[in-house]
Amino acid sequence: SIATVILEDIYKRLSTKLEISNRQQVILSKVLSVLVGCLTVFMAFIVSYMKSSIATIILQIFGAFVAPILGVYVLGLLSSRVKSRVKI
Repeated sequence: SIATVILEDIYKRLSTKLEISNRQQVILSKVLSVLVGCLTVFMAFIVSYMKSSIATIILQIFGAFVAPILGVYVLGLLSSRVKSRVKI
């Protein structure tokens, strides 16, 4: 779950000097699970009071990032400087 991702990928990489025991990892994982659950419920309440739907907002955010990325890909495909191995 997201609590495991936070614990393994973020917490352990940022706190390389701190050694935590398995028991402390379990406790931290449970606390993170509760916090993520509360955050999810809170976000659900916020979304329920919004005037536009969440799908509309996600599409707007998606549209803001897709066009520049697509431009970079098309430039790479059409540019004569790029070798054929790199295009693949």
